[in-house]
Amino acid sequence: MFENYARVSALGSLIAAQAKKPSLYFIGAMKAEGTDTRERFDSVWELIVEPTAKALGMNAKNALAVGSVQIMPGILQDLLSSHVVVADITGENTSVGYEIGIAHSRAKCVILMKQEGYKCGFDLKDINHVCYSLDSAGTRSAKKDLEEHIRHAERSKWMSMDNPAMYALAPATASLTPEISLMPTNALSLFSSVFPNQELMSLTDIAKPSAYYKSYKKD
Repeated sequence: MFENYARVSALGSLIAAQAKKPSLYFIGAMKAEGTDTRERFDSVWELIVEPTAKALGMNAKNALAVGSVQIMPGILQDLLSSHVVVADITGENTSVGYEIGIAHSRAKCVILMKQEGYKCGFDLKDINHVCYSLDSAGTRSAKKDLEEHIRHAERSKWMSMDNPAMYALAPATASLTPEISLMPTNALSLFSSVFPNQELMSLTDIAKPSAYYKSYKKD
């Protein structure tokens, strides 16, 4: 009896500890097993995203793990409940684009990835990306870059300035999440609260997409 109680207690403690960890959700083009697209998804997850998340003590999950009979509701539930979404946009997959749009509209922290040499659409090209290749040197570099992005997001309380929708919807998004509701709804004030040491941009600059990200985009 006492042995069973101890096991249940230990399990409860483990679940509670897991719940306190920040969570990461990975999305990308998948397709069927055996395709090049699926092999790329699996490789990016296994060689870059999952080990980076584990090294940072995060709970990590990808879109293949959805257990819902209705796949899309399950993916969106996991996506919206995570602290950070990592999205591989390689391949112009419409499902991935839809999921990024949902995440951006809900002011989620989204980190974009793309394979070296891939040219993304104009609406995402000014957003900072983690570029990767799947050779050993490329995966090491990508893991380091991804870790920097995640640490930056954590310091910013899981807010991302790489989100054009946050500016367009700043007054409206105040009621969407507890995190947002605690922050100013004006875009300039929001920028100042997250990056207090950065010089405020003018309204003219804010109209330029590239200005959203100049605070920490790499040269």
